[in-house]
Amino acid sequence: MKRTTGAMVLTAMIFFLGISSSDAQYHAQGLKGGVGIGVVAGNTDMESSLSDAQVGPAGRIYLRNPLAASGLLQLEFGMTFARLRGDQYKSNVGPIDLRLLFSPLRAESWNAYLYGGGGALTYETVKPYSSTTNHKHTFSGILPVGLGLQFRITEQTAFEISGGCNFTLTDKLEALEEGGDDRFFNLLAGFAYRLVGEDKDSDGDGLSDKLEKELGTDRKKADSDGDGLSDGAEYNQHKTNPLVADTDGDGLKDGDEINSYSTSPLKADSDGDGLKDSDEINKYKTDPNKADSDGDGLKDGDEINKYKTDPLKADTDGDGLKDGDEINKHKTDPLKTDSDGDGLSDGDEVNKHACDPTKADTDGDGLNDYAEVVTHKTNPSKADTDGGTITDGVEVGRGTNPLEWRDDLPREEQIKGPVGAEIVMEGILFDTGSSRIKKSSEIVLDKVAKTMIDNPEIVVEIQGHTDIVGSRASNLKLSQARAESVAKYLIAKGVAAERITTKGFGPDQPVASNDTAEGRQQNRRITFVRTK
Repeated sequence: MKRTTGAMVLTAMIFFLGISSSDAQYHAQGLKGGVGIGVVAGNTDMESSLSDAQVGPAGRIYLRNPLAASGLLQLEFGMTFARLRGDQYKSNVGPIDLRLLFSPLRAESWNAYLYGGGGALTYETVKPYSSTTNHKHTFSGILPVGLGLQFRITEQTAFEISGGCNFTLTDKLEALEEGGDDRFFNLLAGFAYRLVGEDKDSDGDGLSDKLEKELGTDRKKADSDGDGLSDGAEYNQHKTNPLVADTDGDGLKDGDEINSYSTSPLKADSDGDGLKDSDEINKYKTDPNKADSDGDGLKDGDEINKYKTDPLKADTDGDGLKDGDEINKHKTDPLKTDSDGDGLSDGDEVNKHACDPTKADTDGDGLNDYAEVVTHKTNPSKADTDGGTITDGVEVGRGTNPLEWRDDLPREEQIKGPVGAEIVMEGILFDTGSSRIKKSSEIVLDKVAKTMIDNPEIVVEIQGHTDIVGSRASNLKLSQARAESVAKYLIAKGVAAERITTKGFGPDQPVASNDTAEGRQQNRRITFVRTK
């Protein structure tokens, strides 16, 4: 009989272990306390079958705590008080046990479980089968197994029924030892109450069902709005609306903003560039986390809405200047390669020629910048490229060379040319082998003196040169003497002495061949070099 009962219990356990529900939702709710009352029936040597047993009262108290957040496993510690009755005996039993509850079948409002465990049993035979075999307050081991069903009433309370078999390690529950170890069956009904712990979270989204009810979210769906974020993450972490898939209304789901694009689900324009995040991603292909995607100094929104430039190209017109520099620094058109229409790209004007890209004729010399650069090779940012006092446009118009300063001025005024320029002052003659200036030279020297007096900023070095006739030493001495003679003449005419220095080079710097009379004549010369 005892084997048949054990087989029945084992069969029931296997049956329930095989039950599962893929869409059932149940979650542990923290530490619970419970109480149950019911009946027990013994299965001892005094009963030939379970139908022979008499029913006695039973009660149980317990504490139960989840071992997993899902509620699949729970641990229960409890004490049972019961009286076993038979035709010829009565026994009080008081098991204290620790049980493991396994819940393979779960739903939102109910939970079926199996249990098994072990503990200690104290029992007392108050009406023994034989007066000579009375046992009081005897201890034994106990192995309880069974199943139960729990129904949720509120978030904190549940109604519960359970039943099972308690296998003992003694054969003396009725004070009779004739067969195997005794056992008894119990059937209890009662209530469980949550003592501590979070409210139930049916969908596992991090929000209790109670809070979800207040918020209006779906307690059966972890992601009520289908945006890719759990309701708990939206409410607790991201502060987004768990009822609206696109909290900021920028055209992107909150989940995509967090997980795919790293944009803010609370700001329609994460980078503050004037474009919605979705437009940046789907329409313009710009970076929604960078206000200036191409790094040209302009916000993406300004490029698209205000300047009509390309927010993905730092230099929309390809002229060599960033769009931001064209607008803010050079004031050129970022959509035109050649803003002033002078034939030069804005970048070439700024970077190569130092021109004003907003003016076709930067220096105002009458030639557009392109003509100066390409045709005349002059400097488009300098009106008088050769520094000869005549602007490039006038020189081109009259047929002189805008790159040669000497043709800008009469010979005696050429000392007004650029610093470092050497002027051969023709018409200054000396007596043969002497440093004495001929009378005919005074006309030229008087003009030179006037030019220097009229331009007091000019400082010059007067240089003397000879041919190779005679010794080098005598020629060096002669050239120095002639340079000094010219200096003395100019000083006598009113030019300050500190504005003049002299140097003789003798035959060392010829400008023509000394093999001919004509060449030697060119080598005998006085030159002026402007030093300041």
